[in-house]
Amino acid sequence: VRPIIYRAGNDQGNLGVFSGKHDIVFEVMLVEWGAYLPGDGLALVIYPNPLENELRRFKVAGNYSLGSVAKDYANNFRFGTRSLEFHDALIIDNRRNIEEATGANFFAFENKTTIVTPPLDQYILPGITRATGIEIARNLGFTVREENISIACLSNMKAAYLTGTATGHCPIRVIYDPTTNAVYHFDNKFGPFLELQKEFDNLIDGEDVHPKNRGLQQRVRAMTVPLN
Repeated sequence: VRPIIYRAGNDQGNLGVFSGKHDIVFEVMLVEWGAYLPGDGLALVIYPNPLENELRRFKVAGNYSLGSVAKDYANNFRFGTRSLEFHDALIIDNRRNIEEATGANFFAFENKTTIVTPPLDQYILPGITRATGIEIARNLGFTVREENISIACLSNMKAAYLTGTATGHCPIRVIYDPTTNAVYHFDNKFGPFLELQKEFDNLIDGEDVHPKNRGLQQRVRAMTVPLN
């Protein structure tokens, strides 16, 4: 389900940058949308050009436009004379802290019980799946810290994953930093992550979840309106 809001024409038929007098059109798009990233472990590349832009905090056209540049970089990456295709790119800030992927939020396991993710004062989308994933994890007993994650810190992480509407909870297998030529490997079958991933899938699919997540599951169900 995707809401689309845009400005159309006005009574004088004018087209221009100033659109204060144009009609506002609200539409809702419903499409079958499967996973667009492989679920067995992602290969990501860090987009080398820092991106700090307020538009990344909103699910609007500007957000997608900025992300598409980094996505194209990942899909058409060249290593010397070789052409490589990464599944997605990680966007960073001017201090080389990780922000998010082009269309999904970033998480990493510091150890078996602690998860870290970039804070909302970063230039990231405050995703619904991000918030849901944090609540699920905390209800399962994980510690979730929202803090800046430098690229160098990736070497200390046991596992990493992305969250998003069509992404769900998707594990990361490897991250490549073209600026330093560093490669960071992660366990895409990390037990605590698989537990978290299964709980999220059960919650979305209406299957049995941990007792502490049943209230969250009911809230998710309450937001679903049958379309007859």
